[in-house]
Amino acid sequence: MGNIPDGFLPNGADLRLPMVFAARNAVRVRDWADGSLWTATVKAYREGEPSRIFDDVVFFSKGSLAGIIGIESESGYPTVLPHEVAIRQQEFIAYLRKERQRKVISLGLMARCFEGWEYSTEAAATASFMALCTGLTDIAIGFHDDHGEYKIFRVDAGDTVNDWLDIARRVPPFELLD
Repeated sequence: MGNIPDGFLPNGADLRLPMVFAARNAVRVRDWADGSLWTATVKAYREGEPSRIFDDVVFFSKGSLAGIIGIESESGYPTVLPHEVAIRQQEFIAYLRKERQRKVISLGLMARCFEGWEYSTEAAATASFMALCTGLTDIAIGFHDDHGEYKIFRVDAGDTVNDWLDIARRVPPFELLD
């Protein structure tokens, strides 16, 4: 490819198609911290790989903001939930972080060309839940930056070129992802 150094090109041996997420059965469980707690079933799908289904993933909403409970913690363990539920949440978050890391490794330095690359998988999973609800447009996210520091922030609708919610609404329905 011309004079582009190999380090800037994706790792072709490990290049993966993007992972998409679909959610179903969003159920408001209770009031929580001036907002609501929800559960939903989330399916992670990448062509050529088996789908993964995560039941009873816990989300929160407050105004237009939504997030995965536990994403605010570097460990992914949400102390506000019962232990058995918190362990499932932590496993889901660990899965998302691992998949994002696989994507970053696959794309090499090109990954950094995409706005939101540091949290793209977590944002896509959150948006799959948001697509089931009315009025949720902004994503609460937590991730490690380039320096290893854990950051927590809000991605407001329209603040990035990646409209996570619009992308989530374009994903085929849960039942059709296989």
